[in-house]
Amino acid sequence: MATVVFFALAVLGLGALTLATAQDLIDEPGLGALPGALAMIVALAVFSIGLAVVLRAPRPRFVSSVFLAFSAALAHLVALWLGALIAGAGPAAATAIVGRFVLGGASALITVAALLAAFGGIAARRSRSGTPRWPWEGDGVP
Repeated sequence: MATVVFFALAVLGLGALTLATAQDLIDEPGLGALPGALAMIVALAVFSIGLAVVLRAPRPRFVSSVFLAFSAALAHLVALWLGALIAGAGPAAATAIVGRFVLGGASALITVAALLAAFGGIAARRSRSGTPRWPWEGDGVP
């Protein structure tokens, strides 16, 4: 659930940023969608694997959400840079794209989305709630 929330918040935030600034996040001609898609897939993988490891503890710590957020954002930037290189941009252009993500606030949006989603996932785990049950299920006690 937390991974889906992270993806939804990141897409919402990046879309709102694009709409508010009236410019594309990756405005290099000829690159297409590969760098952005690859970066998001890698960020989701790093986030979900890291969260799965954190949630194995009986009472995971909320401070872990900070590390999960920064690792997802860093993985996004590294994959964005590599994706730009694979799509045909040179090292300088790939670095400029990553720089625009950092300075333009897109990377901060991804960090905040991951932080909120990780915090929610850890809170759900710490609540010790089981699967939802109807009153008539179980041992007869509503």
